[in-house]
Amino acid sequence: MLKRQILLFVTIIFCIMALPTVSKAQTTDIPIVEISSVHTPMKINGQWLFFNNKILTPQQVIATSSTAKKVTIPISFKELLGTTEGYGTFATYIKIPPMYMNKTMMLYIPYEYNAYSIFVNHKQLGSLGTVGQEKYHKSQLAPLKLFFTPTEELVLVTLQLSSFDLVRGGFEQAIDIGTATTLDHALNQEVFWHILISSYLFIVGIFMIIFGLYRTDDREFLIFGLFSFSIGLRSLFTVPFLYLLPFPTMDWQIGMTFEYLFTCTSTYFFILLIYNLYKTRWSKWVLHFYTVLIVFLVFIIVLLPVEGFQPIFFAIYTAVIPYCLFLIYVLVQSLRRKNRAIYIHIIGIVMVFTTVLIDFFNGKGWTQLPSLSFMATSFYVFMQMFALNKRFAVEVFKRLHLNIKLQELNDDLDEKILARTQQLELANEQLLIQANMDGLTGIYNRHYLNSFVDQAFKIALEEQQKLSILIIDVDDFKYYNDCYGHIEGDHLLKKLAYIMRETVPDDGMIARYGGEEFAVVLPNYTTEAAVEIGDEMQRTIANLQLENNGGILRIVTVSIGVATLHEHSIYHSVYELINAADQNLYIGKKSGKNKVVY
Repeated sequence: MLKRQILLFVTIIFCIMALPTVSKAQTTDIPIVEISSVHTPMKINGQWLFFNNKILTPQQVIATSSTAKKVTIPISFKELLGTTEGYGTFATYIKIPPMYMNKTMMLYIPYEYNAYSIFVNHKQLGSLGTVGQEKYHKSQLAPLKLFFTPTEELVLVTLQLSSFDLVRGGFEQAIDIGTATTLDHALNQEVFWHILISSYLFIVGIFMIIFGLYRTDDREFLIFGLFSFSIGLRSLFTVPFLYLLPFPTMDWQIGMTFEYLFTCTSTYFFILLIYNLYKTRWSKWVLHFYTVLIVFLVFIIVLLPVEGFQPIFFAIYTAVIPYCLFLIYVLVQSLRRKNRAIYIHIIGIVMVFTTVLIDFFNGKGWTQLPSLSFMATSFYVFMQMFALNKRFAVEVFKRLHLNIKLQELNDDLDEKILARTQQLELANEQLLIQANMDGLTGIYNRHYLNSFVDQAFKIALEEQQKLSILIIDVDDFKYYNDCYGHIEGDHLLKKLAYIMRETVPDDGMIARYGGEEFAVVLPNYTTEAAVEIGDEMQRTIANLQLENNGGILRIVTVSIGVATLHEHSIYHSVYELINAADQNLYIGKKSGKNKVVY
């Protein structure tokens, strides 16, 4: 009888001791996330426990699970606590399929705006930064790979996490799980494609920069190259943080500083590119405003730590949104010209604007959508490169087509020498006229002016002659355009060019200097003679009493700056002489307009 009682007592004790280990998952309130397959990487989303303001070990999580709050991952502290700052512990069970027992598994955390430590069952697998209350907390932003070998079907995952001082925080990036081989392959594939696209951006950027340096008359290629190169540099410091491959010990704050700096440079070159492509529809003040804004942001980013410049950056960067909206409006208006290239710009810019806006909202913690701005920007770079290269190809084709025509004329020269020679001369005259004449006003253009004034300056120096230059600007022409429209503005420029050409003597030369500015070159003319010609121009135009209700004087007038090279002048180059006339023009503009200054 005694033996039976002892045996029964031992059996009861054994069952009591074995009970917690057999059914610990069922006797706690910890949720279970089922992993259906790990042949392809999966995210550990779903129900987790959250212990607010508590840094707990796995043992403490099991013991106090009934006091925790159930939350759905991913989740931000803003959504969970009403603020971006806080600390706590997240925990859940994951159910591993039996076929993966005793096999090496991998957990991957892309990045969190926090410090965290992660445990699998009762073993700490890794950590980033220092988890704790605000005075102990230290953030670190980097991806983390962790490996473990499950021996049980249920695996407890515990994440201690804290976030302070940054613009966002919480358990916002779900943990990826898979076999070590499968998940590592997927991550390496992501890095490969990121490197491939980044390399493409660098190659396009370098090529376009070099190409643009040789095309000084077409700045779009150079600016586009700088934009592509900046996007490539920025991609090194965003997910998946390629800069950590050659510099694994680099401080994450340095990496984030570079990310924000290259965001600023990319934005500036994008704005500058659009301004140059559609210059007639933008005011320079818009460009100046955003230039000052971005320069200010760069100074803030360089001078302040991450927690200092992030809120300022997101507050100021919202100013880019109205620019993009107005840009889309301008492009839609340009569709009336039936220019197919506009469609490429609209599609690309809408894609970039939408994805950058999503990134902006993600950065503020308002959304948790996938980040697609890098892919969208890369696609826009491709489309923009296609458009620019197509435009260049069309120009080359036109030139080749013209050369072919000239060659055909030469091939048939023996049979029809006289007729073909006349046609060739006519074609060359037309080309010369197109090269040297301004298409709107019918007077010489800036290209011809440069060569003419260079030659005149050399002759004046060699033969010790005088050389006078007049720089003429139509007063308040911008307001005339705003008031009467660009078509009437073009008519006015034609009329003024005709009047001034009639005033210039036969041994002088008048050319369109640019926009509403004109230049007159008078070889061997004294200052007095040049001023007399300028006065006649100014009086003649003012006496016409052409209406300009948008201007200050209410009529169309011109301001003229005069400079003369003579024996007492100190102009060492033609650029100094032109600049002197330009400075006198500036004085005339500032002192009331409608006058000649020398």
